[in-house]
Amino acid sequence: MATRRVTLWLTPATVEALRVEARRQGVAYSALAEELLAASLSAHTADRLEERALPAFTAVVQQVVMEQLRRQERRLVAALAPLARDAGMAARLTYSHLYRDHPAAAERDWQDASEQMDALLHAEGPASAPDMRRRGAHG
Repeated sequence: MATRRVTLWLTPATVEALRVEARRQGVAYSALAEELLAASLSAHTADRLEERALPAFTAVVQQVVMEQLRRQERRLVAALAPLARDAGMAARLTYSHLYRDHPAAAERDWQDASEQMDALLHAEGPASAPDMRRRGAHG
């Protein structure tokens, strides 16, 4: 590879550090200077490329992760919705049988459950209370 002569103005401390390191490594002073400059330029170029590419790469990764999370969420909803429906039906059937066979006990249990739900809703805050009461309404 052809080389060209270049004049650089360096501080005396830098020149001395370069000479000491060249002697320590057993290489020519100019060969070490070229190696250090080339490494520095490569690192600088890589940093600039990373600065440009990293935001685009981050956006792509975020998009892929969000798509995967949405897919998992849909699968969970599809699996849990029938369970919630079945649990609601089981609760209504249990209450109906209990009320038919033991009306006083069923009414007492319903009242206890209603009071517990009211306490829970007041602890969570007023925003969630109307929704829960509609879903838990008995009749």
